[in-house]
Amino acid sequence: MRLILLFCVLVFYLNDIAVLARNSKNTNEVKNFIGNLDIVHYQPEQVHLSFGEQPHDIVVTWSTRSDTVESLVEYGETNNFTQLSVGTSQKFVDGGIKGKTQYIHRVSLRNLKPATKYIYHCGSNLGWSAKFEFRTVPKGDEWSPRLAIYGDMGNENAQSLARLQKDTQMGMYDAIIHVGDFAYDMNTDNARVGDEFMRQIESVAAYLPYMVVPGNHEEKYNFSNYRARFSMPGGTENLFYSFNLGPVHFIGISTEMYYFLNYGLKTLVFQYTWLEKDLMEATKPSNRAIRPWIIVYGHRPMYCSNENDNDCTHSQTLTRVGWPFVHMFGLEELFYRYGVDVEIWAHEHSYERLWPIYDYKVLNGSYKEPYRNPKAPVHIVTGSAGCKEGREPFLANIPEWSAFHSQVKTVRDIIVTWSTRDSTKHSICKYGIDSLTNVQENKKGPTKFIDGGKAKNTQYIHRVTLTNLTENKRYLYHCGSDLGWSALYWFHTVETNDNWSPSLAIYGDMGNENAQSLPRLQEDTQLGMYDAILHVGDFAYDMHSQDAVVGDEFMRQIETIAAYVPYMVVPGNHEVAYNFSNYKARFSMPGGRENLFYSFNLGPIHFIGISTEVYYYLQLGLKPLVFQYKWLEDDLKKANLPENRAKQPWIITLGHRPMYCSNDNGDDCSHHNTVVRQGLPILGGFGLEDLFYKHGVDVEIWAHEHCYERLWPLYNYTVYNGSLSEPYRNPKAPVHIITGSAGNKEGREPFFKEIPKWSAFHSQDFGYTRLKAYNSSHLYFEQVSDDKNENLNDYVVTWSTRDATNQSLVVFGENFNNHQTLQKVTGTSRRFVDGGAKKSSQFIHTVILKNLKWKTRYEYACGSDFGWSAKYSFVTPPQGNDWSPSLAIYGDMGNENAQSLARLQQDTQQGMYDAIIHVGDFAYDMDTDDAEVGDAFMRQIETIAAYVPYMTCPGNHEEKYNFSNYKTRFNMPGGYDSLWYSFNMGPIHFVSFSTEVYYFLHYGYKLLTKQFEWLENDLKEANKPENRAVRPWIITYGHRPMYCSDDKEYDCNSKLETYIRQGLPIVKMFGLEDLFYKYRVDVEIFAHEHFYTRLWPIYDFKVYNGSVEAPYTNAKAPIQIITGSAGCNENREPFSKVLPEWNAYHSNDYGYTRLKAHNRTHLYFEQVSDDKNGDIVDKFWIIKDKYNSY
Repeated sequence: MRLILLFCVLVFYLNDIAVLARNSKNTNEVKNFIGNLDIVHYQPEQVHLSFGEQPHDIVVTWSTRSDTVESLVEYGETNNFTQLSVGTSQKFVDGGIKGKTQYIHRVSLRNLKPATKYIYHCGSNLGWSAKFEFRTVPKGDEWSPRLAIYGDMGNENAQSLARLQKDTQMGMYDAIIHVGDFAYDMNTDNARVGDEFMRQIESVAAYLPYMVVPGNHEEKYNFSNYRARFSMPGGTENLFYSFNLGPVHFIGISTEMYYFLNYGLKTLVFQYTWLEKDLMEATKPSNRAIRPWIIVYGHRPMYCSNENDNDCTHSQTLTRVGWPFVHMFGLEELFYRYGVDVEIWAHEHSYERLWPIYDYKVLNGSYKEPYRNPKAPVHIVTGSAGCKEGREPFLANIPEWSAFHSQVKTVRDIIVTWSTRDSTKHSICKYGIDSLTNVQENKKGPTKFIDGGKAKNTQYIHRVTLTNLTENKRYLYHCGSDLGWSALYWFHTVETNDNWSPSLAIYGDMGNENAQSLPRLQEDTQLGMYDAILHVGDFAYDMHSQDAVVGDEFMRQIETIAAYVPYMVVPGNHEVAYNFSNYKARFSMPGGRENLFYSFNLGPIHFIGISTEVYYYLQLGLKPLVFQYKWLEDDLKKANLPENRAKQPWIITLGHRPMYCSNDNGDDCSHHNTVVRQGLPILGGFGLEDLFYKHGVDVEIWAHEHCYERLWPLYNYTVYNGSLSEPYRNPKAPVHIITGSAGNKEGREPFFKEIPKWSAFHSQDFGYTRLKAYNSSHLYFEQVSDDKNENLNDYVVTWSTRDATNQSLVVFGENFNNHQTLQKVTGTSRRFVDGGAKKSSQFIHTVILKNLKWKTRYEYACGSDFGWSAKYSFVTPPQGNDWSPSLAIYGDMGNENAQSLARLQQDTQQGMYDAIIHVGDFAYDMDTDDAEVGDAFMRQIETIAAYVPYMTCPGNHEEKYNFSNYKTRFNMPGGYDSLWYSFNMGPIHFVSFSTEVYYFLHYGYKLLTKQFEWLENDLKEANKPENRAVRPWIITYGHRPMYCSDDKEYDCNSKLETYIRQGLPIVKMFGLEDLFYKYRVDVEIFAHEHFYTRLWPIYDFKVYNGSVEAPYTNAKAPIQIITGSAGCNENREPFSKVLPEWNAYHSNDYGYTRLKAHNRTHLYFEQVSDDKNGDIVDKFWIIKDKYNSY
């Protein structure tokens, strides 16, 4: 009873809205009555434009689900609409079983200014569309119109749509002409497919006139969907019309009335009569002088070379010769008689250009210039925009009148590989172009793989080869068995000829920790940027680690790439465990050589993948080395044959360890005796440099070094550039590229201070390489940096789930209730296994929101189709450095006794802060109780950290399991596992570092030395005059302080050798006090001690105040602050009874610090006491109006 009552109330409510809309003249009255109810039936959709009856008239067409009474367009030259046009609406009932109804609205915008940009929206008082824009065409005939022309585009497999959208937004076109066949088909599923198609093209058609003619796929219900949805000029139900654009007279016709005679002859006769009159008028000398070009477009072509039963492959084409027997209404003779210049057709899912032709005779203008003053119309067939029916094959023998056609028929094989924990007996892949209509099974079933670790973990590797695939097709697929299926994926087959331009991403040395390039690679892949991925060795770090759990996690991470494009690999040194067993089992390369070496062709490139590791792990035997070398020599000989080099002129090799490098480490590529270059020591032989040089290898791609380096063309340490001005044009030796910086837990590799002369460019940035083979003579490489996109208007959203969701999504926008403006961004996830006894696991999700508007409030939610978070919000900062950031700063806050948390939550909700800085020691401790304490802490700070950026550094309480909880749960910029990084905010350069690398040396010295090197480089850069002029303040923060007044035996409380201050004992290296003093750090913020202390400006235990009266004005040494009293289960720290002279102020109260950078000369700090109900117990200004060295 309650359900029926609610339904009735809703119906009456909607009826009341409609009545109010009809009777009310007050828009606000209607809007207020509607309230927040989302009445989608009144919302305009499927917006598109067309040319009107006059050159500068534009018709705006859209649809609504319900009658809105009014059809309005508000428009103007600015966002403030100054003009209003009223139109009409027409009820359209689809002919399907459901009789689906919608209302089609048309409004003509007349007498628009020529060559003028207009902004508009359409709808009624019950709902308005988004804002769109268009530009009217110039006046007269003396301008150069630009159009995109195509036919046969569906809402599935619409291959050209993305590029058309991009072209449109770049302003490339003045109009679009769609030559029939839409959606496939508009009437399908009770017109749902038509609705979806119209929504898809809105991103093009709402900005440009979208001119159309009908095709055979529009025939259903006497072309009713086509005639209702579009608005062409001429009043002939969109079937035939003409319009002028610059020097061109365009004529759109319907070829379908020649074929669907069941609808009567009247329309055909009417079109032919109209067409002759229009051509007669257009060819008058006075008109031809103004518009010398006549272009006709219709769906079905007169001629084609396609291998099918369409009548354009035969001589009796109805549109060409007219009706059979009587031969009336044929168009070829009519068009020839009136001198039509170009005839554009579609229907065949291909592209073909004909020589000038009439009655099957080629009538070129001349032998050398066939299209200059041709003696017959030029025909173009362009029906390959993409639809679910795929492409059309061509005849084996192409007719002589075909000047060019795009070849389509070929085969490609794809290997699908996956794993299961248990044996399923069956390995099945279901796939198809638009549905899973094909089934392929590996009759041998899966292969059992047992990892070589102690646990002997077992899994089953499945491989299915999909054969006889059609080239350049998008296939859907899933894999598995009746016991369980994977998610639905897709891949796009490549072309098998050599006349296309493959695009690839190339990198090596990517782990499942610190995989800096992974999010961007996932984004690129989902955008369809690549035809293949090349991973040049070193995976996961390492696949066998933790009894192969790390390998499993890595394979799950790359699934977001490797399930969509071929993922081609070669082995690296990190795969050697158990004779490369994890590598050989998990991947499936061609050639049957355990994935160690192979070759394949892609467009104009012959790729060769090799194993460099056969030169180093000789304990596994010489046979793989000898076998590979012999195979490699044979493959290169074959690839270098003239007939093969003519097809694939480029030869590119891939191997892990490079022949040359400029890295300051012990790798042999830094020295002359590189094994892969010269061959085995003592024994000699099998060196690859001579072999590659002999056979003309063009490019050699390597990894191993965690950096990027491009070399000049090089052989035997001698540079062989093509020329001084163009070194890479016709180089006289191979070009080497090292690309091993995709990101892993080992970080980056340093370079020599003196770079060798053969090194053309080098970079330590995390990133990867892109390659595009434009043609047989041009290759284009670019290196993508993942360090260069850490902007304040890029926000990283991080969250966790207990189980895998296969999606990591953030939905966001300026108004969460306006669904049309919301954006959805996909990110990454990785499994985190805590090091405790239970090995508790969870999935950490990361999504990057890029290029957000400055100083804008955004609302967002994160999750997946399995579940969404609550709605949160954040405000992006202003742009530039001339603004005043406010921050809360503290350390040592646990999930018990977190005294400051409540006030911090309140401050955050009041919008007091632009960021939070937590200076180490979280939760107490995040690993406790199998990481449940860490989970509880992250839930507690969600009330802060979900609203403002929560910036962190590690403390001693994060050390367990090599800081794994800390490194996994937080996402700081810079790519160093959140251990050290820097960022700019207003006039401040913040530098975060880890003090813990000085104390937990059992994890190795590498982190300490790397951090120190990075710190010096970062501070040196920040201290350059040009940078200091922009951001005069440098503030550092790290957990353990250099000085303190603690009553315990900490090394900061006396003149003991504080590690971070003076460096490691005995050697006294890597001390930070001298470094910070040298580069004029202004403020150093620490925690660790559970109290608050403000120090006088200090260096080497001496006070260097600016002056007696104003100690913090132009201070002569850094000012240090200790703020570790936010509250934890270890309570407070006592102070020394005798306080040192450098202690300016101290407090034992629980609390936290606030910082406001008022401008380039004034910083303001205050200490909030939670013991004193939020009172300010300390406050001070730091003033710097002189920029001298300390």
